[in-house]
Amino acid sequence: MEAQDQKVFVFVNRTSIEGVAPGQPALFWMPSMRVSETPTLFIDEQYVRSGGTPSTNTWKAVAYALASWLEFLVAVEIVDWRDASLDDLESYRDAFLGSVSPRTHQCFSSSTVRQRMTFVINFYRYASARGLYCGTIVSDPEVRERTRISLDRDALAHIRSGSRTYATKTSSAVRLLPRERQRNERLRPLTREAYLRLCEQLGPLPSEIDSRTKQYRRSRDRLIIDTAFWTGMRVEEVASLTRYQFDTLFPNPKAPGAYQKISITGKGRKQRTIRIPNWLVLEVQAYINDERRVLFESKGLRDHASLFVVERGHRSAGNALSKRTMQEVMQKNCVAAGLTKAGDLRSAARHSFHDLRHSYAVWTYWVERELGNAEPWKLIASQLGHTSMTTTIDTYLHYVELFGEFEKNVDVRGLVGV
Repeated sequence: MEAQDQKVFVFVNRTSIEGVAPGQPALFWMPSMRVSETPTLFIDEQYVRSGGTPSTNTWKAVAYALASWLEFLVAVEIVDWRDASLDDLESYRDAFLGSVSPRTHQCFSSSTVRQRMTFVINFYRYASARGLYCGTIVSDPEVRERTRISLDRDALAHIRSGSRTYATKTSSAVRLLPRERQRNERLRPLTREAYLRLCEQLGPLPSEIDSRTKQYRRSRDRLIIDTAFWTGMRVEEVASLTRYQFDTLFPNPKAPGAYQKISITGKGRKQRTIRIPNWLVLEVQAYINDERRVLFESKGLRDHASLFVVERGHRSAGNALSKRTMQEVMQKNCVAAGLTKAGDLRSAARHSFHDLRHSYAVWTYWVERELGNAEPWKLIASQLGHTSMTTTIDTYLHYVELFGEFEKNVDVRGLVGV
């Protein structure tokens, strides 16, 4: 590393360069723009070319984790990453656990720090296997005592004769990883009251807008939130929706609680089919044929596939709406609706966009039970894109008592009283 190099620039390929995958990251030292070779090769060989992790978001997460690690080493006057030790990794952990994220303005979560440290440890294992590192970050695994899982924590206990036990191996570096938060700290599904307050702040759906004043009441943001809330889609999945997916649907207005099906590309580029209630399809189609159409016609813009677009009044009006903007829509409206974290001086939003997905799972569980479905987990797992139903059960089992009994009805909104 050259003496003046202090920062690491993460380059993400958005070109059609031969031999470089779209979305593939590379690390460069600034200001010399010298490539950081071993970390870049690690990402290329272990994540891009291996095919085991096709998500470009994961590639970027690895790149930014290694960039933060390299910059940390520079800050503590370690010029060569090969000179780093286990003590340095521990200091890195402690520094991040006490820092505030420049993006969220909140302290880094233990899960974020754990993920970054895991990427760093895997990088050193890679370097060690190639004879490039022989320090204390990589050490021989030590066998920990056998871990027993109680019956009430085992989602598949009913098919086993007793509690499950297993032995795990770990290294000194892995033992430094911060513990993951308990689920009740990580999941925050919306209550009925919180959802209604959020909807009031977001404004009306297309069908609720008075034709005389609709130019002052836009429904895009409400539709974005409702689409995630009532389908369980992730933010990137909502951002990738197209108008063509809805143009080909023919929902029956007399059966608002029935469902239409569309195919989406989810996490890991996996295709899955999801259900969307008729009433929501009708609202989206109204948005396409009115608010969205008027935007393109008034600006003389050429229409394109993206469903949700930037509104009038912005320089990029008509462009596809980014997932980051959608997250900001959720955050801004939660704060405006008073859904903030208690005691937070910055009035940080109590709920994230991903909490809409959690809310779908919890609400759907009760809805399906009220409709007579004794095993709602299979439907929820399929809708969320979980390959294993155990994942769904383990994640949400402790949250299904969030709501009380609902009155039976066909329309899901009637069941939950919204």
